Amino acid sequence: MPVTHTPGMGEWKVVVPRGGRAGARTSAIVHGSALVILLALAWAGYRTWATVLICVFLVVSTPLSWRIARTGIYVGPHGVKIYHPFKRPVVVPWKDIARFEAQPVHAPHLPVVGATINLVGTRTHPTPVKLGRNWRFDAGVHRLGYDIVLTDDEFREALTSLNRAIRPHVTPPSDASTEQ
Repeated sequence: MPVTHTPGMGEWKVVVPRGGRAGARTSAIVHGSALVILLALAWAGYRTWATVLICVFLVVSTPLSWRIARTGIYVGPHGVKIYHPFKRPVVVPWKDIARFEAQPVHAPHLPVVGATINLVGTRTHPTPVKLGRNWRFDAGVHRLGYDIVLTDDEFREALTSLNRAIRPHVTPPSDASTEQ
């Protein structure tokens, strides 16, 4: 069950930052290109419509760009915050966390297998961190440019970093055989 109080981002340390920057870059390219087209319309004499479209575009694109830039996994005093680009952020309290683990992602129409990192505890929480294979797999399975798509080495490093970051806060499960 997510915590109802979601503290500000200042209390959180980002553990997987790379994808947020890559997503922001993709978002900036897409939004910048659209803005250039709208400005060209204004230059061509469609000033009223171009002005209206630019205003609507900026109102819609600014929050979207901000959400994409914040995509990632954060560790803070209350637990782990998983920030997806198109979903509400989820804060999982420390008491509900066991570990991060990689789980396979299959694409029925492609022969390769990717992976995703999930937060495992009392429930499994998907994260936006994915293992990329090739452009066709990534475009068909992951939201290319919005999820954090990593190479093999980056994916292993992200998984290790995440488990290292939560280690001080998570108590290992007690083994029943050692308690006798």
